[in-house]
Amino acid sequence: DAAITARAPVEFTIRWDKDHVKITAAGPAMGDLPEEIATFPRATFPGQPSAMRVGKMPNSAGPHDFGEAGAIGFSRIEWVRLHRQAQ
Repeated sequence: DAAITARAPVEFTIRWDKDHVKITAAGPAMGDLPEEIATFPRATFPGQPSAMRVGKMPNSAGPHDFGEAGAIGFSRIEWVRLHRQAQ
């Protein structure tokens, strides 16, 4: 049923190593099959991550509310999980 799939959760995973930053989507809305949706060179993101922002934001990614309201619809972030690098 398309209405159920449209509201099914998607889990986004961001992983990085010395060469790449990879974003993967998975979860019930994806048939529980992970799919890599983006890969970036690690050099684009110098240093270690120090902050994470979640939600709608302007392209500048600054600490401001987005100036234009988006389309009315269903959107939610239920939880965020962070993992530290393995020692």
